[in-house]
Amino acid sequence: MDEPTEAVRTCRTCNTTKPIDEFHRRGKYRRGSCAPCCAVKRKARWQSNAVRESDAATLRRWRLGKFGITPEQYDLVLAAQNGGCAICGSTLGDENGRRLAVDHDHASGRVRGLLCVACNRQLGIFESFQEQALAYLGQYGDGHPLLNGEGTHSPIRESRGWRTGSDNQNAKLTEALVAEIRERYSAGGVTQRALATEFGVSQNAVGCIVRREWWK
Repeated sequence: MDEPTEAVRTCRTCNTTKPIDEFHRRGKYRRGSCAPCCAVKRKARWQSNAVRESDAATLRRWRLGKFGITPEQYDLVLAAQNGGCAICGSTLGDENGRRLAVDHDHASGRVRGLLCVACNRQLGIFESFQEQALAYLGQYGDGHPLLNGEGTHSPIRESRGWRTGSDNQNAKLTEALVAEIRERYSAGGVTQRALATEFGVSQNAVGCIVRREWWK
């Protein structure tokens, strides 16, 4: 069906009768609102998007303000941490737009650093049960007295999969490379993830090496 021929049309927005040429085409038919009214609507939509972006920045500033820091200070600390978690060096995925969490001392309120979700959660658990855990290890760290005779030990056989360091014939690293990893990480300026990629091992392996859980 062809568009009906008309010389004028009444704009549905401003309710003004105008020449048909002031109504732009949308495909086969002309728009119901005149060109000036459509321009006003486009500007309003653009301004609403700008307002949303401004609201997001305001919300971020408000959230960080609860920790006593500004977005600029957050970015400064993040850069000092090479863009990664202060504990494990990992970063969060960009697809969700999530940021590193602000870690702070719940007693003093002082901000300590920026942590990934996993490290922030585990640190909270550690702090909550630190005294109980240390008391437990102090009492049973050498073995339960009802299960281990005095002066005796019952070591669990270590599987090949758990042997690490120079005792593991399948180890990818040498003692010299392990020393280099520790030295470079302690000097700063490089993350565990970057070291793992460079030396061809997992990030978990690098973490165990720098914490001296492996290659003691």
